[in-house]
Order: sequence, then C-alpha cells, then structure tokens
Amino acid sequence: MDNEFPSDNGHLRPEEKKLAWDALLAITRINRFLAAAAAPRSDELIRAAVERQLDIIGEALARLVRSNPKWSGDLPGLPRIVALRHILRQGWASGDADLVWTITEQNLPGLQSRLREMIERA
Repeated sequence: MDNEFPSDNGHLRPEEKKLAWDALLAITRINRFLAAAAAPRSDELIRAAVERQLDIIGEALARLVRSNPKWSGDLPGLPRIVALRHILRQGWASGDADLVWTITEQNLPGLQSRLREMIERA
C-alpha cells in the first residue's frame, strides 16, 4: 500500500476522519463482543450484534469512498464489507453466517490497522 493517502493534503478531511472513527469504533465493539462470548459462532445474540456493527462499518466505508473515491483501493476488504452491508440491509444474510465470520476474521484485522493508521495521520 502507498504511504500517501488519497486526500489532497495526504490526510483525512474532517468528514472522512469521522467516518473512519465510526468504522474503527464498530470494529472495537466486535472485538469486545467476541472476547466476551464463550462460543461466538453459535451465539445468536453475538451474531446479531456483530452483524449490526458490520452494517455500521459498511455504511461508514461506503460514505468514505463516496466522499473520496481514491480511498477505495486503500481499505482492506472494502468490496466484501460493503456488499455484506447491502445483504444485511435486505435481510438476506439469515442463512449465511459463514460470510459474517469470514469477514470478521479475515478482513477486520487489516482494516482495523489501516483505519488506525489513517486516523493517526489525520
């Protein structure tokens, strides 16, 4: 990944920073939910909570990219997370827990690191 960020001055604009914070806070909540659950994959309440936070992340990232399309290539898992947000909004994810857990395990750690880096440079 490039060390320079896509906004004009190399940093997040204020509205972009807020969206990055929203996504980062949602990831932090997911991590807290998972740490508190004995068996998160089989816990319906944990899954619902994780899905809600993934929805928030997807919305924040979609708005971030609409605000500045250059961010689209700089956020790990962006297409998959935004697509899941659309699926969740339509109620189609009721049978696809695997997608929720795959994104949570494979995409969120890298996204969390990238968002922290972006916010620190803002």
